[in-house]
Amino acid sequence: MNDATALVLYRAAVGAAIGGSFVLGDALLHFVFAAVGGVAIGIAVGLASRWAVRGATDSFTEVAITLVTPYVAWVLGEVTHVSSVLACVAVGLYVRQHFSSAVAPATRLQAQAVWDLLIFVLNGFIFILIGLQLGALRTAIPAGGFGTVLMAGATVSLAVIVVRLFWVPVAAALPRLLSAKLRARDPMPPWPNIFVTAWTGMRGIVTLAAALALPVTTASGAPFPFRAEIILISFSVILVTLVLQGLSLTPIIRWLHLKEDSSLEQEERLARGEAASAALRRLDGLAGESGVLVEPVERLRAHYNMQLKRFAGSSPVDKEYSLEMGEQFRQLRHDTLTAERLRLIQLRNAGTISDEVLHRLERELDVEALRTGIGERRVKR
Repeated sequence: MNDATALVLYRAAVGAAIGGSFVLGDALLHFVFAAVGGVAIGIAVGLASRWAVRGATDSFTEVAITLVTPYVAWVLGEVTHVSSVLACVAVGLYVRQHFSSAVAPATRLQAQAVWDLLIFVLNGFIFILIGLQLGALRTAIPAGGFGTVLMAGATVSLAVIVVRLFWVPVAAALPRLLSAKLRARDPMPPWPNIFVTAWTGMRGIVTLAAALALPVTTASGAPFPFRAEIILISFSVILVTLVLQGLSLTPIIRWLHLKEDSSLEQEERLARGEAASAALRRLDGLAGESGVLVEPVERLRAHYNMQLKRFAGSSPVDKEYSLEMGEQFRQLRHDTLTAERLRLIQLRNAGTISDEVLHRLERELDVEALRTGIGERRVKR
């Protein structure tokens, strides 16, 4: 959201530079319209995407829908002159919030692999583009002006580092000062943790993309003022923050004697226990149904009781049983894995565990579903 709101302001500033005029009231009105409209379009596209995914019949189609969705949100945002960035942010948050219960495990695993590769390729492509442009940008700067650009880059780099060092403690303290519930649930972190968070303000793709998106000419047809200088300054900020802050991060952590953060592990232990309990409750309900064999029920009950004791791992499944028992075991496994997944989603939605813990445990459930031969079955509510 920080990136999105910054880019909305950036768009207003570029519009003022192109048009040659700036009216504060109009700019504020445009900011509100762009922000609210972008979020509304994102949610609308997210609803449509969720409906489309539920109507799909195979994993490849579902993954393709997730790839098309952000581009649809972006195009609609551009057509309606609202924030395309916020539209993409909103649709991404909405789709991910419902993705766990909307598709089969195989789709989630395939989608993660596709998106990881796509993001990697796009990141590399953007930096290749800036590398190809550096030579042309250097020739676009007047003779003797290169040193001035480097000085400006150092000054801006210092400014962004200092501002973040000032702002992060304020952002950490202010919500807790205003909310007693937040103070009780999440006390103020120690100052070394806050300092490390403030120091990790490295710039990258968003900064570079914003600089490269500057128009070449203004509304009058004149060259956009200082475009080459701005891009080189942005590149300098990226280089300084990545090298200075990135390489100094490990020594600073050692110097501050920071301990490893175990909050995610604690959330994971809680989530494993809750998921196993939900699966056992579901198993008890299924065991009372007619036609359910005792052996597969007891196999799963032993598995989940063991999981409750150690909050980790998964017992191997013996494959030497009849076809009827095997199919029934797979059905029971599907129902219990569904119970685990739905409980994890409830914990995430309630704020008890984070998205990161949900994704980590959900991947294990998906792999287990594929291993057991039920990876194509959807979540049953």
